[in-house]
Amino acid sequence: LLVCAPLALMPYGLSLFAWLAGTTAAAVLLARQWLKQQAAATIGLIPLLAFPALWINIGNGQNAALTTALFLGGCLLLDRRPVIAGLILGLLIIKPQLGLALPFILIASGRWKTFIAAGVSAAGLSFAAWLLVGTEGYLAFLHNSELARATLEQGLVSPARMQSLFAALMLWHAPLWLAYGAQILLALTVIASACFIIRRHRPDHFALSALMVSATLLMTPFMLDYDLLLSAIPLGWLVMSGLKDGFGPWEKIVTLA
Repeated sequence: LLVCAPLALMPYGLSLFAWLAGTTAAAVLLARQWLKQQAAATIGLIPLLAFPALWINIGNGQNAALTTALFLGGCLLLDRRPVIAGLILGLLIIKPQLGLALPFILIASGRWKTFIAAGVSAAGLSFAAWLLVGTEGYLAFLHNSELARATLEQGLVSPARMQSLFAALMLWHAPLWLAYGAQILLALTVIASACFIIRRHRPDHFALSALMVSATLLMTPFMLDYDLLLSAIPLGWLVMSGLKDGFGPWEKIVTLA
């Protein structure tokens, strides 16, 4: 609401344009910088603008470009400015289901400055929101969180639009306990695998960022189609790594798919 409040001062059409143009431009420009840093090569705008998830997000008028820009900002500064990177990543508290992997990845990689800064940022933004809406606002938020659970469990948003193991099992009419259990098992497996990869291979901050976002996409049960804009980060890492070091067998066609 802190982000959306200024938009309410404008007519609807103008505010929608400002929202989509501003957040999309931020995501695309930061993605271009993210790709350029990895291989010292300039990527044109057309491949980025042609990414399907970008248009799914625009068609829904949604916030995935903003959350992608926050992830990209944190990833770009992870090595050079770890504290600022953490302050940026902490802003993902606006959509907490996208922050599930962050603490585990940052702790496993020993990036304590970023971890602490992210916590300070998340707490600071939450406090600022409390100053704006007060205790009653937070109590109403907690009360309305039941709607989010109902959205998952009762299909208030079509499971066909959701991109998680939980949603897939619900689409196949699996029992609720099985869908939750499978999603929890997947999340635990993803985190254990990610921590093992970090401890074993010591990835650089580009690979670590790709791993962090990939884990995020797999862990949360509440992942809608427009949130797949985030997959530009690990996909971009795969492409730039291939351009720099060579592609493995089938890697290009799998990445395209």
